[in-house]
Amino acid sequence: MKKRKFYNVGMVIIILLMICGGLAAVGSIKGWFKENASLFVSQKTGIVVVERSGVAYEVQKGSVIQEGDILHTNADAQAAVSDNEKQMPDIWLTGGTDLAVVNQNEQISFLVKKGEIFADTKSMEKAAILYAQDLKIKANQAVVSVMTQKKASMIYVYSGKVSVTGENIKQTAAAGQVISIVSQKDAAKAVEVSGLQISTLNAFQMSRLLASTLDNSFCFNKSQLQQLKKVRNEEKLLAQQAKLLTGNASESKEISASDNTQKKTSAETEEEESEAFETERSKTSKSAQENTIDNALSEDTISEEELSSQEENNNEDDTTEKKQKKKKEKAENPKQENEIEETKPEEAKTEETRPEEVKPQESVQYCTIEIRCDTILNNMENLSPGKEAYVPADGTLLAASKVEFTAGETAFDVLKRACEYIGMSLEYSYTPIYESYYVEGINQLYEFDCGSQSGWMYKVNGWFPNYGCSAYQVQKDDAIVFCYTCTGLGSDVGGSNY
Repeated sequence: MKKRKFYNVGMVIIILLMICGGLAAVGSIKGWFKENASLFVSQKTGIVVVERSGVAYEVQKGSVIQEGDILHTNADAQAAVSDNEKQMPDIWLTGGTDLAVVNQNEQISFLVKKGEIFADTKSMEKAAILYAQDLKIKANQAVVSVMTQKKASMIYVYSGKVSVTGENIKQTAAAGQVISIVSQKDAAKAVEVSGLQISTLNAFQMSRLLASTLDNSFCFNKSQLQQLKKVRNEEKLLAQQAKLLTGNASESKEISASDNTQKKTSAETEEEESEAFETERSKTSKSAQENTIDNALSEDTISEEELSSQEENNNEDDTTEKKQKKKKEKAENPKQENEIEETKPEEAKTEETRPEEVKPQESVQYCTIEIRCDTILNNMENLSPGKEAYVPADGTLLAASKVEFTAGETAFDVLKRACEYIGMSLEYSYTPIYESYYVEGINQLYEFDCGSQSGWMYKVNGWFPNYGCSAYQVQKDDAIVFCYTCTGLGSDVGGSNY
């Protein structure tokens, strides 16, 4: 009995030691016990993964970053790395970027392995060191973007000065310039310094510049950036509306083609059934005649001459009967023969030469849909960091656009199809109890992203229904608007009933 007791106690101790060892290993990998850690993930949106000691796991806001770590952002993700004392640049990673921490001893260094980063080093006393491929980039109180691909790297300088060194390379650039380095076939690198045009900025660069404190040292000012964002947003809206029209036309064509196929299949089926019936009737008649002859032969009741005479009589009777039937039909319908002759050329037309079937205008129903988040513009201080990139300059994600719908479809169905046509992200959940869908996020903007009362609502013809969008059945010429509310649970978008 005592032995068993000691055995149980020993097993408990071993299990506890295993648990503690596992926690210690996980804590060591994730940096739980790093008292002097200085680098952290200060902001993040989407999925951001860190690879450490051969183990990869998803990081959260506040996760420790160590020397040797490799940060990876998924396609739609962004992340920022900074320290507690702000003695290093805020490094922002856009989607699809791999960033390695090279050194944290005296001077923090980062290697851009793939993708693009935005670095603000203006608050640093010493120059920041960045690496891209075989290049060493020294940013002295500068704001820069570093973009690297397989055989090319580009350094955009927005403020301050940057120097780039490498094998047989030594180049500098100031605010408003771009350094381009392209690998040649002979392993040499071609270096070029050119002027930075505002029209070449991508969405990530513009969003980070607009979030920065722009002073006279920058090559662009805020009004220029906002104007560019407005123009691009207008172009984007026009492109979205064009996609919706194309999507409507494609869907109508598919439905028309499907109807034609069904009609053709039905006609072919009827023709095949008719041919099969005639063939079976002919076989049955012939079989009956042969049975009659066989019976007569087996009973030896008729001679061969009589048999031959009987067959001729049967054939004559059949021919006479057919002729009489044809004369009767012709007498009853004298125009039938001409009509048949007239329709033959029409039937001979191939499928390609027939005009495309046009859907009757009366059967096509339209509504309009609009997606807005302009209330966020008045509450930017409450917006989650990193979400600025998803808010257009005028708050319009989709201008009022004409969309086709079919009877019985809901406002949610129209929203889902519109987002699919224009390539806009849509997140939703299904509640089995209420048998309804709930819109969680559109274009990466989710509920609670701009305050505790923020989220998506919808209205139809200026009215906010008191039930879900998947319960409202769309009517002809309805004006559907999905809008983002920030305060008052809808009062800021006109939903006073909430």
